[in-house]
Amino acid sequence: MAKDRFSLEDFLLIEKAVEIAEKMHQGQLRRSGEPYLVHPVAVAETLLNWGEKKEMILAAILHDTLEDTSLTLPEIERVFGSEVSFFVFVLTKELFDIQKNISFFKENPEGLRIKLADRIHNMMTLDSMPEEKQIQKARETLSLYIPLARHFQMFDVVETLQKLCKKYI
Repeated sequence: MAKDRFSLEDFLLIEKAVEIAEKMHQGQLRRSGEPYLVHPVAVAETLLNWGEKKEMILAAILHDTLEDTSLTLPEIERVFGSEVSFFVFVLTKELFDIQKNISFFKENPEGLRIKLADRIHNMMTLDSMPEEKQIQKARETLSLYIPLARHFQMFDVVETLQKLCKKYI
């Protein structure tokens, strides 16, 4: 249970991350029309269900702030520490080119686990995207993310992503 794994200070830090993400993403909507905050919170919930550590959950909540808002990496590091800022940094779209950096992510599975949780939620909410984007994301998931999840023996993730891909291909 989460309450057994995390201290009160941890919960307060997670709450602070949600407040910052909510403020930074204020007014931003997903294509579905939902407030943008729904996405990072869903990613964090997945990681929480997987039993991941606090730093990964914090990074999930903040993972899009660096590229989509005015929040800076030094601000993230000052408030949440270097490990969280590192995860947020490596998950930016510019850096997270999984094809170019596959060896990095094989050696740093925590960043990849956050990205897999991110991909699951994005695939679950792909209906609001144009059909060509749905097919592109499903093919990318089949060719890159599923093999990496299989490599790390995350067979529940493999199964979940395969089911989601079948919907679009």
